[in-house]
Amino acid sequence: MFEKMLFNKRPTVPSLDEGSVRTLAHFVSHSCSPQWRTLLAVLTQDVALLLDLPEAQTRFYRTVGTRLADVTPLPPCTSLSEVQMAASVLWREIGWGWVEFTDAGNVLHITHGAYPVPMLPDQPAEMPSWLAHVLEGTYSRWLQQLGGDGLVARWRNLDAEAGTPFLFDVGRFEEV
Repeated sequence: MFEKMLFNKRPTVPSLDEGSVRTLAHFVSHSCSPQWRTLLAVLTQDVALLLDLPEAQTRFYRTVGTRLADVTPLPPCTSLSEVQMAASVLWREIGWGWVEFTDAGNVLHITHGAYPVPMLPDQPAEMPSWLAHVLEGTYSRWLQQLGGDGLVARWRNLDAEAGTPFLFDVGRFEEV
């Protein structure tokens, strides 16, 4: 099944009413445990300074995600719903939100929401693009471990705001 995935159809994230936006803003400011919020924000800023090329940063974070998947492999799964359930259990255990896998026939979409958003004190939340790349590595490795050789997850809603679910497409992509 994974071998036949392409990416044509694109799901959309629904627009939110004012109350939902306020709720989301509140959630974003509380989504990362306080003892980690500032440290992760500073750490990722320093990685960006040390790895000044965006491609190097992307590779680094995908590698971190791959390693995360290697130390937290999913159990054997025989269906996409089992993959979603296993991944959801892991994310829930570490406070990294929820995930939904959508088989659109010729493409697999992954939506990951309620992820931690690190931020500096008294500064607005920013989309943690580094985390999207960690998740790319994690989902790619999990799919490979389950038999989807050559399949990789790629983040596609690059212009989304902090707290908006990450959207990934699964397919065969050139490495960056």
